[in-house]
Amino acid sequence: MSVGVDEINIFVVKSLMPRISSVLTHIVNVSFQTGIFPERWKKTIIKPIPKVAIPIFPSEYRPISLLPALSKIIEKLANKQIIQYL
Repeated sequence: MSVGVDEINIFVVKSLMPRISSVLTHIVNVSFQTGIFPERWKKTIIKPIPKVAIPIFPSEYRPISLLPALSKIIEKLANKQIIQYL
């Protein structure tokens, strides 16, 4: 499985969740209260994935964004809150 710039695999985060949940909860709550998304979580790696067997042109690639694992968590929590609100 691919990892983002933080080099943390989401499966590692899930397995450590009982130990890191209180710290992660604090980070997420502060982010929501202040409206500030951690800078390190804004960085991504863009990897070109070929659409065809032997790509020649740039249009024959699909860009894939590899986001930091922790940014995915905060994104899902924000999405859940917005959906509940609406």
